[in-house]
Amino acid sequence: MVWINVCDENDTFEINDFSFSNEGTKTIFKTSERTYIITKIDKAPVYELVVEGQKLELNNKRVSRYFTTKKALPLFKDHDCGDFEG
Repeated sequence: MVWINVCDENDTFEINDFSFSNEGTKTIFKTSERTYIITKIDKAPVYELVVEGQKLELNNKRVSRYFTTKKALPLFKDHDCGDFEG
Protein backbone atom coordinates (compact mmCIF):
# COMPACT_ATOMS: atom_id res chain seq x y z
CA MET A 1 0.00 0.00 0.00
CA VAL A 2 1.50 3.33 -1.06
CA TRP A 3 0.23 6.85 -0.42
CA ILE A 4 1.47 9.53 -2.78
CA ASN A 5 1.54 13.27 -2.17
CA VAL A 6 -0.56 14.57 -5.09
CA CYS A 7 1.60 17.72 -5.21
CA ASP A 8 4.90 15.78 -5.31
CA GLU A 9 4.84 12.26 -6.81
CA ASN A 10 8.28 11.53 -5.32
CA ASP A 11 6.96 12.06 -1.78
CA THR A 12 5.44 8.75 -0.67
CA PHE A 13 4.49 6.73 2.43
CA GLU A 14 4.61 2.97 1.99
CA ILE A 15 3.31 0.05 4.07
CA ASN A 16 4.52 -3.43 3.13
CA ASP A 17 3.54 -5.80 5.95
CA PHE A 18 -0.27 -5.89 6.20
CA SER A 19 -3.31 -8.13 5.95
CA PHE A 20 -6.70 -7.12 4.59
CA SER A 21 -10.32 -8.18 4.52
CA ASN A 22 -13.50 -7.02 2.80
CA GLU A 23 -16.76 -6.46 4.66
CA GLY A 24 -19.47 -5.10 2.34
CA THR A 25 -18.50 -1.56 1.34
CA LYS A 26 -15.45 -1.61 3.65
CA THR A 27 -11.91 -2.81 3.08
CA ILE A 28 -9.87 -3.19 6.25
CA PHE A 29 -6.06 -3.19 6.22
CA LYS A 30 -4.26 -4.25 9.41
CA THR A 31 -0.64 -3.75 10.42
CA SER A 32 0.95 -4.35 13.81
CA GLU A 33 0.56 -0.62 14.64
CA ARG A 34 -2.67 0.44 12.93
CA THR A 35 -5.96 -0.46 11.30
CA TYR A 36 -6.94 1.39 8.11
CA ILE A 37 -10.64 1.26 7.25
CA ILE A 38 -11.58 2.32 3.71
CA THR A 39 -15.32 2.71 3.08
CA LYS A 40 -16.92 3.41 -0.29
CA ILE A 41 -19.37 6.24 0.46
CA ASP A 42 -20.46 7.28 -3.03
CA LYS A 43 -20.91 5.73 -6.46
CA ALA A 44 -18.58 8.43 -7.92
CA PRO A 45 -16.31 6.53 -6.54
CA VAL A 46 -15.48 8.39 -3.34
CA TYR A 47 -13.99 6.65 -0.31
CA GLU A 48 -13.56 7.58 3.35
CA LEU A 49 -10.42 6.60 5.27
CA VAL A 50 -10.33 6.08 9.04
CA VAL A 51 -7.01 5.24 10.72
CA GLU A 52 -7.09 3.61 14.16
CA GLY A 53 -4.15 2.84 16.42
CA GLN A 54 -0.76 4.55 16.72
CA LYS A 55 -0.43 8.08 15.36
CA LEU A 56 0.96 8.33 11.82
CA GLU A 57 4.29 10.18 11.57
CA LEU A 58 4.18 11.42 7.99
CA ASN A 59 6.81 14.23 7.73
CA ASN A 60 4.93 17.26 6.36
CA LYS A 61 2.05 15.15 5.03
CA ARG A 62 -1.52 14.82 6.12
CA VAL A 63 -4.00 12.14 5.19
CA SER A 64 -7.12 13.29 3.42
CA ARG A 65 -10.24 11.84 4.99
CA TYR A 66 -11.85 11.44 1.56
CA PHE A 67 -10.21 10.25 -1.64
CA THR A 68 -10.78 8.52 -4.96
CA THR A 69 -8.88 6.23 -7.29
CA LYS A 70 -6.47 7.55 -9.92
CA LYS A 71 -8.70 6.03 -12.62
CA ALA A 72 -11.66 8.13 -11.42
CA LEU A 73 -9.78 11.46 -11.23
CA PRO A 74 -11.13 12.67 -14.63
CA LEU A 75 -14.62 12.64 -13.07
CA PHE A 76 -13.63 15.50 -10.74
CA LYS A 77 -12.63 19.15 -11.17
CA ASP A 78 -8.87 19.68 -11.39
CA HIS A 79 -7.23 22.07 -8.88
CA ASP A 80 -3.71 23.39 -8.60
CA CYS A 81 -1.86 22.28 -5.45
CA GLY A 82 -1.58 25.96 -4.50
CA ASP A 83 -5.38 26.08 -4.21
CA PHE A 84 -5.01 24.07 -0.99
CA GLU A 85 -1.82 25.67 0.39
CA GLY A 86 0.29 22.69 -0.69
